[in-house]
Amino acid sequence: MVWEKEDVDGDMISDDIYNEFINYKNINYKNIRTSADILVCNFAYIYDLNYEYSKSVIREKEFLSKIYNRFNFIDARTKERFKNIIKISLKYLEN
Repeated sequence: MVWEKEDVDGDMISDDIYNEFINYKNINYKNIRTSADILVCNFAYIYDLNYEYSKSVIREKEFLSKIYNRFNFIDARTKERFKNIIKISLKYLEN
């Protein structure tokens, strides 16, 4: 899915989606409320990677950071949550 910067920068992450992500749980798509929630769901696909090679390609090509850096979230809470999401994501790819 491709987002326009303006579609997501002003959005907030729903509490349910955020909590599911940081607790390594399956995202319940019924809880999606915003474009930012969809973005979090796409980051959550890393939890489905089963091969080290797949993780290494994502790390080496810096795909997650490239997606993350496309946005400048306006809401301070959302900005902080996305910082945490990218941190968790990159750490997960290292394991």
